[in-house]
Formats: sequence, structure tokens, C-alpha cells
Amino acid sequence: MMLKRIGLLVLTVAAMGAVASTQEAVKLRLNVKEGDVMTTKMSINVDFQGTPITVTGKNVMTVKSVKDGKFVIENASKETVLDIGGGQTMEQPDSTVLTTQNELGQILALEGDEVTPEAARMATAFNVQFPDLGVKVGDKFEKVLEADAKLGTRKMTLKYEVTERKEWKGYDVLVLKVDQSEDGDMPISMVGTVSLNVKTGLPVLMDFAFKNMPAQGMSFDGTYHSEAVK
Repeated sequence: MMLKRIGLLVLTVAAMGAVASTQEAVKLRLNVKEGDVMTTKMSINVDFQGTPITVTGKNVMTVKSVKDGKFVIENASKETVLDIGGGQTMEQPDSTVLTTQNELGQILALEGDEVTPEAARMATAFNVQFPDLGVKVGDKFEKVLEADAKLGTRKMTLKYEVTERKEWKGYDVLVLKVDQSEDGDMPISMVGTVSLNVKTGLPVLMDFAFKNMPAQGMSFDGTYHSEAVK
């Protein structure tokens, strides 16, 4: 009986230690090195004047350089397919964008044939900004991005809440609830969740509902999902 009680005590202490580890403050930073690669698959669903449109594809992220606190990352969109009305499909050409970010995740520059102010606004909307200090489950923080005339982006307010720390497909992730919106007319707004790899700061799982996403002079409401694949 005594051995059984000691065993239960050990298990209880171990369980308390496991819970405590999830409450450790995490200092989120972009922490990748040259040559790192991550592939994600994504799907976007929108309704255009009563017609459902689904976009699927994958993105291959490759870190091209890390220098002076700046990360140059190549994002290659591949195997993109547009499905209109649940039957008419069109394959889209591959495209590549170079993104320069700092360790807090802020986009400093975008380069590529398809980079426009609309594309910059979308990239900023789907990007995650890290807090200056460490955070743990239950914490809330806010970031305000000022408008960038060079990029073509608007002022945006981003509100985050850390809701969970868990393992997802072998990744140690911090789950953030996100609520963000631009200033101005027809602002992009997004609500949802993002799971960040604690080790690298990269999003490995994202689920958002968005409004007023600009594309080719129009705006769309819909949903976005992406997840890392191995």
C-alpha cells in the first residue's frame, strides 16, 4: 500500500510539472536559419455573387538568408487550382515572392512579379506579429502596424490572446486567437486562430474568417485554412 501511495505521489508531481511547463512564458521570435524549408497546404473558400469559389494549393517556404536581424524568405506558390461552382477547375501558374522580415515577424519588403499594394495588404493581414515580451496561456497582447506607403499597406490593429500550448503533429505550438482589422474604407478584417511553432515562430496551422480581402479590384469575404505538411 505504501509503495502504491508513493507511486501515486510521483505521478501527481509529474503531472503538475507537465502542466507547469505549459505555463512557462514563451518569447516568440522568428528563429530560422538559411536553408530551412517548410511546406504548407492551403484552401480558401469565398462566395462570389452566389457562386462558390475554392482555391487550393501549397506553399514552399525557403529561408534564403539571415543577416543583421533580417530574414529573407522565398514563398513559392505551387499546384494552385481554382474551382468555380464546384466543377469548373483552372490550374494557376506557379509564383514566387521574396519576403524580408525582422525577428518580430514584421514584413519589411516584398519582391516579385505579382507584388502589388493589394498583395502587400493581404500578406500583412495573414502575417503574425510577435509581442516584445514573453507570453503564456491566458495572456493578451496588441500590436499596431502603421501604414507603409512604400509597401502600400494601411494602418492595422492586431489583437491576440494566447489560448493554449500543446503538441500538434510533433510540433510544440502556442495557439493564438486573432482579431485584426485595417483602418479606412472596406478594411480587411480577420478573426480566427493560428498555431505557432514555439521553436521557429512559424505558423504551422491557421484558420481564419476574413472580410474585404482585395483581389483584382474586387473584395471578397470567406475562410482560409493552411497547415504544415511533412
